[in-house]
Amino acid sequence: MPPTALQLEAWIIKRSYEVGFGENGTFVGKKVLLQKLLRDRFKYGFATFPEDEIRLALAKLCGQGLAMRLNDEGAARARDLRETCDPEDKNVAASSSTPGTTPSPTPAPHNGRNVPPAPVPVPAAPKSDSPDFFDAINEPVEVRPLEPNPSESTKNQLPNLPYCAQHNITTSLQSMLEGACFKFAKRHVPELLTRKRWTCAHSAELSMWTKELSKTFEQKPSSINLEKIGGIAGLPQLLKTLDELRHSAVHRIPVQADKLILFIRASLQAAEILVDEEKQTAIKAILCAVHTALDKQKAEKQKIEDALSDQLKNIELQREKLDRQAKEAKEQAEELVDLLDDELGAIISRELPVGIISH
Repeated sequence: MPPTALQLEAWIIKRSYEVGFGENGTFVGKKVLLQKLLRDRFKYGFATFPEDEIRLALAKLCGQGLAMRLNDEGAARARDLRETCDPEDKNVAASSSTPGTTPSPTPAPHNGRNVPPAPVPVPAAPKSDSPDFFDAINEPVEVRPLEPNPSESTKNQLPNLPYCAQHNITTSLQSMLEGACFKFAKRHVPELLTRKRWTCAHSAELSMWTKELSKTFEQKPSSINLEKIGGIAGLPQLLKTLDELRHSAVHRIPVQADKLILFIRASLQAAEILVDEEKQTAIKAILCAVHTALDKQKAEKQKIEDALSDQLKNIELQREKLDRQAKEAKEQAEELVDLLDDELGAIISRELPVGIISH
């Protein structure tokens, strides 16, 4: 039976106290600790957990105070190590570190016995400068939420596609462009394939294809048509967009809808430059499908928002009506109480003995 998330957190806490301190006793920092945890997860039976999940679990524990406790524990360990040092070594180090000063004389014997030197105060070990937030860990794989935060969207922005659809689109574009680059290289620069030993479209990543072919474009500008991107000057921007497409696909980074459309349009331009009509048709179909899905999603979302607005208005009207009814009921109750007070006063007056004068 695979371990649970609670067992993973318990192991992270236990392992942090085992490998989270350096030779000087101080806390090694969250970045180094994370690397050790990722290394040891195979040995301790947590290999089923992906790296992102272990990162998030450590971030959660650090947010609950684990990093602060490790900092304090590291300071205490460093202090203990300093206190166990030989005092004579400390005196020698202190005297040698300050040139031109005379070392403190050894106290004179008292009643035939040497008086022990006064203890040298040991400063507390400084705490680690690592921040309290897990965002300071600079890892090559970006930690991302599975879905965009809906609070960041506005009515003027396009709705975002689910990440599963985004990933399918970006990886498909990457694969199609790699195939188009391979076909172009076979026609125009076969020596590149021979020199690099690239035997198929998947022999190199998209960024490597664009890097090598951009050199060909500069050396043989007549082999391509760059009019649709504004000439050779528009090539760097196109290549940059294709690199971002590859980065998003490989590292599984979600993007906004307008950015995704930019990736698709850039892929279409690249297919046109590489004169691959098959890939152009496929990419145009993807662009059309994305536009259709976004338009439908936007319309449905607007319907939901309109229905919610109507419901909130009705609730507000009902609240105002209930407030009026509550106010009327309160006023009616107060009138009944006043009438009851008058009636009780009359009853008491009738029951009073004759001759009692009220003032």
